[in-house]
Amino acid sequence: METMTQAQIDELVNRTEINTRRKTANASLTAMEMDTIGEIGNISMGTSATTLSKLLNKPVIITTPRVSVKSLEQLYLEYPQPNIVMEIEYIHGLKGKNLLIMKEEDVKIITDLLMGGDGTGIQGEIDELHISAIGEVMNQMIGSSSTALSEMLNMRIDISPPKTFKTDFGNDLPIGGNMLVVVMFRMEIESINDTDFMLLMPLDFTKKLISMSLKTEEIEFDIEPEKSVPKPKLAAKKQVNVSRINYEELDEKKAAGKPRPLELLKDVPLEIKVEIGKTVKTVKEVLELGTGSVIELDRSAGDDVDIILNGRYIAKGEVVVVDDSYGVRITEILEE
Repeated sequence: METMTQAQIDELVNRTEINTRRKTANASLTAMEMDTIGEIGNISMGTSATTLSKLLNKPVIITTPRVSVKSLEQLYLEYPQPNIVMEIEYIHGLKGKNLLIMKEEDVKIITDLLMGGDGTGIQGEIDELHISAIGEVMNQMIGSSSTALSEMLNMRIDISPPKTFKTDFGNDLPIGGNMLVVVMFRMEIESINDTDFMLLMPLDFTKKLISMSLKTEEIEFDIEPEKSVPKPKLAAKKQVNVSRINYEELDEKKAAGKPRPLELLKDVPLEIKVEIGKTVKTVKEVLELGTGSVIELDRSAGDDVDIILNGRYIAKGEVVVVDDSYGVRITEILEE
């Protein structure tokens, strides 16, 4: 009989413990609950794929997710280290934190594409530019995902400004509990990148989300078929007398002293804005801005500025100085 070394024994014990935890974890969510979370993820990340596609100007496909329950130890052993994390905190409608996690190489590829590259400029270490760029990308992805979730649950869902950082799945993750629900998505960016990213959710948050989703489905779909209702018998028609109404002629003297409708509105405040000009910049150009940068607008020096009343253009004018303060002299009132 072959004798096992201590290292082999330790590895066998470690695998046994992990398999035991995996079975216990998966038992904490039923098959129906996992399917429900998968469907929620499918709907919410579908809108995220559209958002990312617009940002990168390339087709993006995010496939149906795979759901499991894992411990932090499992995540550490099974997934590459380190990873880039976005902390998502739900503050209205839902309470709790989720973590959206991407591999460093994928972050570099997305950042390179965002900057106008072809996805191959991924040499070097992750720096603040990568963190800032992917933070904005993930922010918009999660924003569109939250909107889809709000529509699905028929309630307002708000999140706080997300935070982006590195992690190696240590015990310092800002998320409750050691056992986490892992929603794994497959993401394809044209023919450039085919990879996975994951969403981590605490068990109690997941259970609450499932409960809210199932209640919404009951309200929308579990409706008894409409029963046929017998038509009511109409009462016998009665003859009625109809006469013309004679309106009293308007007497201006009688109305004297009473405020006219327009006069009632004279104290309503209206917001007036002056627009000097505008322009469109790419994300790359915005990230390159700094103190002293000059942004060129779509107006030439001396051109009239637009005067906007409650969001509507009403006039044009020229900028003047009145007693050391800026002002605008109206040069043209716009017609309908």
